[in-house]
Amino acid sequence: MQQGIASLSGGLPNQEIFDARGEKTPVKKKLTLGELLQDAKSQNREAFHDVREDHALSIIRSIFEALRHKISALDEGRIIIPDFGTFVARSGPVGSEPSKLMRRIRFRISDSKDKGKPQVG
Repeated sequence: MQQGIASLSGGLPNQEIFDARGEKTPVKKKLTLGELLQDAKSQNREAFHDVREDHALSIIRSIFEALRHKISALDEGRIIIPDFGTFVARSGPVGSEPSKLMRRIRFRISDSKDKGKPQVG
């Protein structure tokens, strides 16, 4: 699902990006943790009711750092986060030089119909 990759990386030049509902969204090059926090708060105010913003940002940083370490430690395979998505790591030759290997990480957003189902990877 290239849509998830393009949305996170800001998309390619002149590429239209669509959200999960199929609505056109503006291409964005950078997303700050503060913006991510504000989006999360607007979607679920109850979850952030008694949490100070600096603590919430610290929690988000810690989660991303843990995820970064898990992905870095993965040579090949998958990391599945139920109700979120799957990170897939693969290695392969670089262009016309088979002696050089490149590791590629892809992310696929989980389908809303998969929510609540156990995922095996």
